[in-house]
This record gives sequence, structure tokens and C-alpha cells, in this order.
Amino acid sequence: MTQQWSEKKPVIYILPLAKIKLDTYVRLAKGEVSGLGKVRALGRMALLIEDVFILEQRCNDVDTAINPKKICELMTTMIMSGEDISCLRLWWHSHAGGNTFWSPKDKENIYGFNAEWMLSLVTNYAGEYLCRVDAFHPVQTTVDGCPLQIYFEEDDLLTAQLQEEIDNMVTTIVPEEQPVLIRPYLKGRYRRLERRVGSGGRRR
Repeated sequence: MTQQWSEKKPVIYILPLAKIKLDTYVRLAKGEVSGLGKVRALGRMALLIEDVFILEQRCNDVDTAINPKKICELMTTMIMSGEDISCLRLWWHSHAGGNTFWSPKDKENIYGFNAEWMLSLVTNYAGEYLCRVDAFHPVQTTVDGCPLQIYFEEDDLLTAQLQEEIDNMVTTIVPEEQPVLIRPYLKGRYRRLERRVGSGGRRR
């Protein structure tokens, strides 16, 4: 039995280029389409999708199936080039013109990866997204409905350029401190209050 978590859900971030690729794959496909992606953790409550890609597959309007041999070939190629295959944590697919939900076949695919944990994403032509994280060790747990946000990395060179523009073009005016004026008819009251405080509250 899959345990459903009710605590705060992790945020799923995606790099802009990966988001463009994902949306374009979905838009150009004549039915459902699926693929894998590279993911890394950003702290304890956030994951970052760094890249997405497709492999040889058979698809129609209601189903998509990646050739398992091509997944093995991809992992072999990554190992030969010195890449860490543990980053292959994303399975994404589209429902074409349908709604975003997890069908029995989708869940079967997720469980079939036999990984320690997986991030899954389903989208459609309408630009709707649904994300879930499944962990399989030490117990099977699922966090569904994780929010998806675009991740913009800070550009140090651009930041330095903009800081230079700020320094050269923006003058910050600090207002002068204005003296506090006491109206003449209130001065006597302040003097009487000072006497009381100085004498422990007793009148002199």
C-alpha cells in the first residue's frame, strides 16, 4: 500500500531551457510522448530538473512506451562519458489532449523503474502540469501535486554589470534628520514630568 504524505510538499524547479524542450516535445508530438530527465536535489524540500530528452518509443493517443533497450544504451553512454547515471530520476510524459492525472499504466511505469526514488511529471497540450515524487526505500511513499516552477540561475557577470549601472546612474538621497520641536505651552509639562521621574515619581 502506498502511503500518501500530507505534510508540506517539495517544490519542483525546472531550468528554462528544459522547460522549453519539454513543452516543444509535447506540442510537436502527434499523440502522447514520453522521456527521461536529469534531476538534482536543492536542499531537502526542492528538486531541480536540469534537462529532458526523448528516446526511441511507440506512442498513440492514449499510450506511450519507451524502448527499454534504449534506456540501457543511454545509461551505458553516460557511464562511458563519465556522467553520473544517478541523476536520471525524471520520467515525464504527456496526455496529449487529455487531462493530467495518474492512470494505472502511469503508476505501473513509475514502479517499474525500480529506483530508490523517482520524480514523475505529466503534462498536456493545454500546458497543465502534475508532479509527484515516489520513494521506494525503506518504505514506499508518494508525494503528489508538487508545484512546478521555473528556476532562474543567477548570472554573476550580469549582476556585476547591473551593479555598475546602479552605482553610476542612481543617486540615493538620505533625508536630513529634522529636530523635534516642542510647542512652548508644552514645555512646562515636560519639565514637571522630568522632575517626577528624577525623584522616583514623587513631587518636590
